[in-house]
Amino acid sequence: MPSTAVVSPLIDARNGAFYLVCGCGCRTSALTRTLLVTGLTEKRVGAPRVTEFLEDRTPDSERQAAKEKHDNARLYALDQGGRPTKKNRRDIERILGSDW
Repeated sequence: MPSTAVVSPLIDARNGAFYLVCGCGCRTSALTRTLLVTGLTEKRVGAPRVTEFLEDRTPDSERQAAKEKHDNARLYALDQGGRPTKKNRRDIERILGSDW
């Protein structure tokens, strides 16, 4: 595999080049894809046509690691219901007093 580059959305892609792409922002995505550019276009194209011009070479081990990370995050996520409603706050104030 030729050398790879981590890229941003605004790049000057070259035919035959490999790129490492993090989906949904690098800080939040567990999967880093390895893409091979197989063709270029003269104009911008919609997302469904992009797959005609690249080949996904992401290793299965990377996909499995991302799946495990996603499953573990859902398993250990706290389900506290988010922000209390107005009724919940009133109940809390009634139980704990208004000075809490």
